[in-house]
Amino acid sequence: MSLNSIVPFFDIDGRDEERPTSRIVTRHPTYYLPGGDLFITVQRVLFRIHGYFLLRESNHFLRLLTSSPHDPPVTTGTSATRPLILTDIIPSNFAIFLWVFYNPHFGQYETTHQNWIIIHKYSLRWNFPEVRRLAEHHLSLLDDDDEWISTGSITEEFVQIHLHDELD
Repeated sequence: MSLNSIVPFFDIDGRDEERPTSRIVTRHPTYYLPGGDLFITVQRVLFRIHGYFLLRESNHFLRLLTSSPHDPPVTTGTSATRPLILTDIIPSNFAIFLWVFYNPHFGQYETTHQNWIIIHKYSLRWNFPEVRRLAEHHLSLLDDDDEWISTGSITEEFVQIHLHDELD
């Protein structure tokens, strides 16, 4: 690990203080993008991505990252010292999910069955309807003979996630 890939943890007031090694955050090797405007921490991995994709595609992230005109501005996710912290995913799965937006082969979404299941799961959890449709399309192509997930469980998980979002 190079020193370039280590970001120190900061106090809430933004002062740089030394922390134990267990608090060190590592930049993701692929999804720490120089032009990114959204900082997300998953476990101890820092992602720097373009918030546009998440705000455009997901009401869930839109609610997390924007404020109403009557509230103070949202600063969560605007810097490495104030990242949005996701606790319901592991770094490797978040990278798999981000691949949909950063796929280097425009229009060619070729990945494994397991990756499409991961993408589908988080598209439901975070309310990304277009990503969900894309995942379902590719899962149906990969598994014409097998049911990869029952319609009932898709509906049940979506309703639970939607109800949870409504309560937030």
